[in-house]
Amino acid sequence: MQIYNPKYTADGSIDCEIDHPRLGRIPFTARQDDQELVGALVYAEAAKLKPTPYVKPVPTKAQIDLGLDEMADTLVTGSMKDRAIGLLFADLWAVANPADKNPLQSVRDRFRAHLATIYNG
Repeated sequence: MQIYNPKYTADGSIDCEIDHPRLGRIPFTARQDDQELVGALVYAEAAKLKPTPYVKPVPTKAQIDLGLDEMADTLVTGSMKDRAIGLLFADLWAVANPADKNPLQSVRDRFRAHLATIYNG
């Protein structure tokens, strides 16, 4: 069996391509503990080919910013628990900042800014 382009995945399995007798070259994920014999055999053979090591993908700034926005939005639209926490923070903010016309938005903005300093350095 021919094996091409073996690469380790995050969970230790190996993604590769194999020559299938009817379908030609197809993608295949092989696991060392595969219950199917062919999966375990492909893993053993692919491991001999010294697969490319797994490299954790680095998110782009746009992806990080989107994730931060989504986390901050849970203060407004999240689960009941998240929403309750957001409203509690907004109430506390309103007490501390009585001139603020939109305390929930202010808390969201401050939360997002804080997350941005953590994730963006």
